[in-house]
Parts: sequence; C-alpha cells; structure tokens
Amino acid sequence: MSEDFLNMIMKSKTSSIDEKIKKLSMVLDKVMNISIKSINGIKQQIQYFESMISGIENQVNNLESKINDIESKPLPEITSTDTSQMEVKPQTASRSVPDERPISPPEPRAAPKPKIASKPKPVSANINPRAALQSELKQLFSKMKQK
Repeated sequence: MSEDFLNMIMKSKTSSIDEKIKKLSMVLDKVMNISIKSINGIKQQIQYFESMISGIENQVNNLESKINDIESKPLPEITSTDTSQMEVKPQTASRSVPDERPISPPEPRAAPKPKIASKPKPVSANINPRAALQSELKQLFSKMKQK
C-alpha cells in the first residue's frame, strides 16, 4: 500500500496543483471515514460493557439486600436436646413470656425465578482500523491507477 501511495505521489508531480489536492483529499477522506467508523465501534463496545457492568451491579445489590434481610431476621433458639421434641423459640427482646409451643422447622421456600433481562448485542465484529484503512486505500489507489 505504501508503494501505491508513493506511485500516486510520483505521478502527481507532473499534475496540476488542483489534481494533487484532489487526490490527497480523496486519501484523507478515506482515512477520516475509517477513523470515524472505528470510533463509533469503540463507543458501541463501551456502551455494551457499561450495560453489562450495570447488570452486574444490580445483581450484587440484590444479593446484598437478600443477605441483609436474612441477617436482620431473629435466630431461632433451640431449647431441647431431644430431636423428637425440639422446640424453637425466636430470640426477641420484646417478649416477656416465652412461647412454649413447639415450632416445626420452616418449609423450604422455592428459589425466586431469575429475572431475565434483555442483553445488549455485542458489536458483531471487531474493527481493525489499520486493516480497514489499508484495504480502503488500496481500493482507492487501484481506482486512481485505472484512470
């Protein structure tokens, strides 16, 4: 590609200044287009990663709130060592008269269904600016040779 660019420069030595400016502006236009496409691709990837981070933060916050809920519940107090007649008393400071009836173990709760959030689509292909720029400029130089 650099040889093609050098050949274009050498041929343009005999051309008019307007022709030289026109050829260089075509090259710069291609470079600008590739740069803009690359920047847009990078912005899309950043947005994708930011949305993933936001989703992870939400999951962590949900887990923290569940942990806080579990930690804030009073712990049951086991009063009997005989497992056939086990009594469970909650540890609360507000009760003055203990509750003497046996409490059966709590039934297992069904796990909450996970929330399915729509995931943003990742950028379909990684953009290699150098390769894209080289291919675009090669096409441009080949068109200039044909003229």
